[in-house]
Amino acid sequence: MFYGQKKFDMQKRNYWSALKCGVAAFCVAAVAFACTKEENPKAFKESDKIAFSVALDNGVVAKSSDGANSHFLCSFGEDSVYLSVCELDNSVQWALGADTAAVETKGAPIEDPSGSGENRLAEFWVSAKLDDGNIYFADEMVEVASGSSGRYWPKEEKLNFLAYAPLAANQNVTANFINDGDAWTGSVSYTMPTDDTDGNDAEILPDYIYTIASGKSKTDGVAVPLTFHHAFSAISFTAGVMPEGVVIKYIALKNIYSSGSCSFVEDATKGIEFTWSSQEVQTTFKQDFSVLVNGSADKGIALNTKEQTFMVVPQTLPDNAEFEVCFSLNGVEKTLCKAIKDVTVEWEADKKYVYNISLPDEVSIEIEDSVEGAVKSDVEITNTGIATSYIRAAVIGYWVVEDYVVAAWNETDGNFVYDAQWDNYWIKHSDGFYYYKYPLEPGKSPEVPLFKTYTLVNQTSYEQAELQLNIMVQAVIASSKESDDWPWPDELKTQLN
Repeated sequence: MFYGQKKFDMQKRNYWSALKCGVAAFCVAAVAFACTKEENPKAFKESDKIAFSVALDNGVVAKSSDGANSHFLCSFGEDSVYLSVCELDNSVQWALGADTAAVETKGAPIEDPSGSGENRLAEFWVSAKLDDGNIYFADEMVEVASGSSGRYWPKEEKLNFLAYAPLAANQNVTANFINDGDAWTGSVSYTMPTDDTDGNDAEILPDYIYTIASGKSKTDGVAVPLTFHHAFSAISFTAGVMPEGVVIKYIALKNIYSSGSCSFVEDATKGIEFTWSSQEVQTTFKQDFSVLVNGSADKGIALNTKEQTFMVVPQTLPDNAEFEVCFSLNGVEKTLCKAIKDVTVEWEADKKYVYNISLPDEVSIEIEDSVEGAVKSDVEITNTGIATSYIRAAVIGYWVVEDYVVAAWNETDGNFVYDAQWDNYWIKHSDGFYYYKYPLEPGKSPEVPLFKTYTLVNQTSYEQAELQLNIMVQAVIASSKESDDWPWPDELKTQLN
């Protein structure tokens, strides 16, 4: 420390002093500075010391009701997922109190001071330059809990402040905190890290926040307001309408831009304006969730924890960037992909994008059998969709010669063999369909097969003709049984459980 005189070098002026101070209340929207430079430290007044006052912010708010209610249907081949997106302002996400285990904000809403203390910022860093560009002080750490710092105002000069958190957010920043002739600007180069375990990328993505307050002096008031803003975009997910028992295994952001250069400047309206450029490298980021969704009862729950929020480089989404959603239901696993640009064209800095994922009930049936000589057997019908369904089946046959149908097949051309319990599970109706009486859960097959074997006995009169015996299966979502769309005869509905 230097007392009683100024000390100068060719590049930097230093004003140092000891400081002890504390405040009882804190404010996110206005983190404040007050300081004075004096020749004799004994002459310093309490009002000349740097102190901070932080009050609770109201948290995130929806950008607009239209944005919150926009829905997009995303088709994934034969499957589909409904996505809606809500775009939120994401500035000033701090809370009262210190939590040294959670210095990164991860784009989470502000916490009430009486709450659990999750995701609170413990400290931030401040640097200051004089109007001539010389450093007044650099990387001064301020604890949110104490509000203390060791700096005083220079006697007659103005200061230009850059504040940031966490400390890593200062990479390449201090040297580039300059006056470009019109305003004080900061800049940073950044590459998003990936996790070697291939499943925890979101958990290691940091959240960088910045603010600039230029041209400040003690005569402006006791406090210099510092409103912090996120340099990145926050991406999170919630559960929409889903069948009960769905497990969201992981979500990946595929082929998004993962690096770039950012410059930022004070803005009278936004507080700070971020501009990202030099974006060329594309990377995939994946986060394991393994969240069990209890149907509509869990509608709206967060699929990711706050720590699992993806903090991504703001960007105009490339054409090949995709959401990849992996989920399972009753042991059936599906992985679906969809172009992100079909939902959101751009991710902006200081915004949080909450994607609501709905999985409409899907019907999908797979049929397997085997044919050996004149015998068809091993018929297995499996529900490969994500909805519990009722099924009906029909056996359709043709005699063909070189792919041309030459005669119809008659059931009496051969013999069916059925399971002894067949009548307890199947109904044959006059419409020609065989109806399975019980709902078929995803991944399940009927308790007894449609038939055990069919053995061909009679041949057609056409030479070289072959019998093509096909099994056609139709399915309907079980919850639709009583709807007008139910395709089965009314007299059968009462027989179905």
